[in-house]
Amino acid sequence: MKRSISFRTFTASCFAGLLLIVQLAGEQRSNFEACKLGLYSCDRSKLTAAELPVIADSDHQRNFNACKLGLYSCDRSKLTTPELAVVADSDHQRNVNACKLGLYSCDTSQLGPTELNPVIVKPAVPVQTNSGTGLCAENGSCYGDPNVNGVPKTVHVNGYYRKDGTYVRGHYSSAPGTNPRK
Repeated sequence: MKRSISFRTFTASCFAGLLLIVQLAGEQRSNFEACKLGLYSCDRSKLTAAELPVIADSDHQRNFNACKLGLYSCDRSKLTTPELAVVADSDHQRNVNACKLGLYSCDTSQLGPTELNPVIVKPAVPVQTNSGTGLCAENGSCYGDPNVNGVPKTVHVNGYYRKDGTYVRGHYSSAPGTNPRK
């Protein structure tokens, strides 16, 4: 008994095979894009030999950008000598900006004579406080000063950035659990 396949069945099976090939290629392409972007969904074991150098280059570029921005994910040991010079310049410019804004992270010893002029300098003499300690934070709150409820501020809080990018200056606050509810 001879089996014959109709033209319609043959065309449908070829089309299904072609769709499978396109889908597999799309998955490979999306994995490649995920690896290029440094996403967690990247599976490096699925990359081709031709894609690996491209991914290595994007990893290096991402690390270089992290170093220029001063991010913790930066690995300076992976940078070239010219890139280290660019990163050092970025670090210096970030410090200059921190000093101009009067931020706690400012290191005036790293500034040149022309850069010191527009810098907000904190007073050399400690600010007199109600508690008399002279230990004051970035925002002017001082160790031992009473808060609105009369509880002394004894815990130092370093400056930090909120999720929305707003910088909160370092300050003193009362210890957790010591502030009575109104």
